[in-house]
Amino acid sequence: MPARNDQDQLVDSMVALNKVLFERMEAHLEDIKDYLPENRANEVNGTKSALYELAAYLFNDNEAGELLDPLNAVYGLRQHGAHRGK
Repeated sequence: MPARNDQDQLVDSMVALNKVLFERMEAHLEDIKDYLPENRANEVNGTKSALYELAAYLFNDNEAGELLDPLNAVYGLRQHGAHRGK
């Protein structure tokens, strides 16, 4: 039985999850910006910030940060995957 590399498997899973969560949102970025008030929409410079601004608008800045902590971990592991050359 071949040895498993759990770290690589975790990173690969996070890369795939990142595609589902962030890259598919890209098609709806303008819709999200249109929903937000102008001051929040002006802060959007990508899908990750769009999601934060939307959550902060619907709740508040602190709750948005707490809500998005798990997604930030996914995003961070995706970046780790990019740096390892996969």
